[in-house]
Amino acid sequence: MSESKKYLGWILLLGVYLFFLGNWGIAITDPVESNYALTAKEMLQAGNYLSPQIYGNYWYDKPIFFYWEVIAAFKLFGINEWAARFFPALFGISGLLMTYWFTQKLFNRLTALVATVILGTSLEYWLISKTVITDMTLFVFFNAALIFFYLGYYFKKRNYYYGAYFFAGMAVLTKGPIGLLLPGLIVVLFLVSQRDYKELLHMKWLGGIAIFVLTAGPWYYYMYSVHGMDFIDTFLGVHNVLRATVSEHPRDNVWYYYLGMFIIGFFPWVFTLPYLFKRRFQAQRERLQIAATSSTGISLGQGTDSLDGHDDNHLGSLVMNIGSVSASGAIIHAQPAMKDAIKGNSDGTPTWRAMMQFDQTTVFLLIWAFTIAVFYQLMATKYTTYTFPYLLPIAILAARVMVNHLKLVKYTVIANLILYSVLTFAVATPYCNAYSSKAVGNVVAQTVKRGDMVVSYGRYQTSAGFYSNQLIYRVEKAAAIPGLEPSAMNWNTKNVMPFIAEETVATRDHVVAIVDNRRLKEFKADMPGQWQEVKALDKFTVFRK
Repeated sequence: MSESKKYLGWILLLGVYLFFLGNWGIAITDPVESNYALTAKEMLQAGNYLSPQIYGNYWYDKPIFFYWEVIAAFKLFGINEWAARFFPALFGISGLLMTYWFTQKLFNRLTALVATVILGTSLEYWLISKTVITDMTLFVFFNAALIFFYLGYYFKKRNYYYGAYFFAGMAVLTKGPIGLLLPGLIVVLFLVSQRDYKELLHMKWLGGIAIFVLTAGPWYYYMYSVHGMDFIDTFLGVHNVLRATVSEHPRDNVWYYYLGMFIIGFFPWVFTLPYLFKRRFQAQRERLQIAATSSTGISLGQGTDSLDGHDDNHLGSLVMNIGSVSASGAIIHAQPAMKDAIKGNSDGTPTWRAMMQFDQTTVFLLIWAFTIAVFYQLMATKYTTYTFPYLLPIAILAARVMVNHLKLVKYTVIANLILYSVLTFAVATPYCNAYSSKAVGNVVAQTVKRGDMVVSYGRYQTSAGFYSNQLIYRVEKAAAIPGLEPSAMNWNTKNVMPFIAEETVATRDHVVAIVDNRRLKEFKADMPGQWQEVKALDKFTVFRK
């Protein structure tokens, strides 16, 4: 078996084990996963594969592609948790294979393997590969667009640019305009950093735009032609413009929000970063001192695919500073030593400016990661997963030094496999059950009779509707309902569930009520009637009259 096939086999085993393990027992949670799962379920049951719908109404929270994934899984495996989590796990594996392919093209297979296992065993990557949300799909398409751009630019094979346009279209079909705007911004900033403005003339604009439009355009055209300005106002207005300008969760709008998310998300590899920075500057100082001594700059050299037994102070760290390595291991470009680097400071040490020189690939990876971080920090609304795509370039940067410490990588990966196995069953399964109304939904499904209305008093749990297969009304006082219902350009647009007044429910018979246990006294005071307790659960009690 070739080395490449062996590495790919390890990656597949890692991905299948980590991302599929235990998914059959992890309940669909509120408030996010349940929206995707219920939307896909309703679309499948209605035979509607183009217009997202939930609670019997159209809604425009996200584009169509992720719903297609969940619908396809439901068709293949039935409507259950395993199916809902199937494509996030599959895209998680795809993201690992993509990382390996990209990294080995620029460096070598061993560095590619290290980058891939660093990424795959990062906490956030593991979590999102098991979560019913759009972010893993976006991770693959968003980063694929940047990968195809850079391969085209680096190797001067500009037909790769067509792939960038295609994957940008898929990203837009998954998440919206951000799938084009943010990768485009990263590309522009990189070209500016290289002062290579002429490359914009060679970006395959005509064919690329055609590919992009044919990929993303048909669904957007259909939605506008069928739903008109309701789609534009809600999808673009609320879920894009409003999110960027008005914080949905003001408590999270702090400068350190994404710093905290990075520390958590890149666990455990985040603890290697101080060492990586130290090694980077040590290698850079060494290089510049050699250049100053010779006055000719550093010469090109040859790497090796095995990298076994090499000096800690050389290839892995040195390549990070002087150039990129081809698939065969050869260093194929390097930056010339600058005059100020050779001169150095008066005491003979390199200048700070010289110490901050990076090779082209490092510059691209840094711009890729930092642009994502800064962009979302400037947005009003912050979510834990927004910056997720930057883990790929960060994993590659880390691998370029960690490839010198294979024992540490090996033992960390083994420890993570054990840790995530335990977390799957000891934490993820009970935690998700606690944040799901699966048990409530099952009780409702067994209780409801033909002609019954199902209502929710207190916290509204979409997962109860998913598991019970019932339309559940949200109970509020009649005077409060107009202020809660969806309206243009505010966060009420997310309240797409059906409402019903307390006063109406109080006068009806044949009602099944899901009541938040924290509001039991209010329920009994506001909702008179012959209510019979069906079952009391940890957080909710089900009544019937």
